[in-house]
Amino acid sequence: MFSAVLDTSVLWPSTQRDILLSLAVENLVRPLWSNAILEEVRHTNLRKLLARSVPLAKAEAHSARLIEQMCLAFDDAEVPHWEPYEGTFRLPDFADEHVVAAALAGGAGAIATENLKDFLDRCLLVLRERYGMDEAVTMLEEL
Repeated sequence: MFSAVLDTSVLWPSTQRDILLSLAVENLVRPLWSNAILEEVRHTNLRKLLARSVPLAKAEAHSARLIEQMCLAFDDAEVPHWEPYEGTFRLPDFADEHVVAAALAGGAGAIATENLKDFLDRCLLVLRERYGMDEAVTMLEEL
């Protein structure tokens, strides 16, 4: 089965997360994430609930339950031992290194993210320099 790291940016908002995880339930993709991604999702959910005036204890419980349910439903999704790779990819934003590290450690075939500004330039460089895909890079840049 095809594996993809699901970045926080596609695990939030909830409708998008539900669609992606529904694909996983149907065995169309195997979701992967790191504990750092799960923490970002938990924190994002907590902030959203607090902004909606949900009491702190209730917001924390709801956010923890969300992560718990994701982990129960996809008990093989959390990638272990990604930490040694963090910081080795020279991404523009160091805070995104854990996503690529999880992809490498988990053997992912793809990274699902909406954060193209921090991933795209580096990916295009690899396609051009490592694989000589000049035409493909030019087409992607034009998009």
